[in-house]
Amino acid sequence: VITDQMMPKLLGTELCKKIQKIKPGMPVILMTGYSNQSEKEAEACGVTHFLRKPVSVETLSQIIAKTLNLYYS
Repeated sequence: VITDQMMPKLLGTELCKKIQKIKPGMPVILMTGYSNQSEKEAEACGVTHFLRKPVSVETLSQIIAKTLNLYYS
């Protein structure tokens, strides 16, 4: 799952907690450009990778590949 931290009705960290209840271990990439959310706080919610925007396409593709390799290996 790739999500943003700041969404209209739900924070990305809240979404991650809900996902982990339904499917423990599901990888979540959390992106933020405005939040004061720390990486440690995000990881405590089950976030696999925490990215601060702006993120280059190269970095995002590397993180996606790394996440998929972790999940499917």
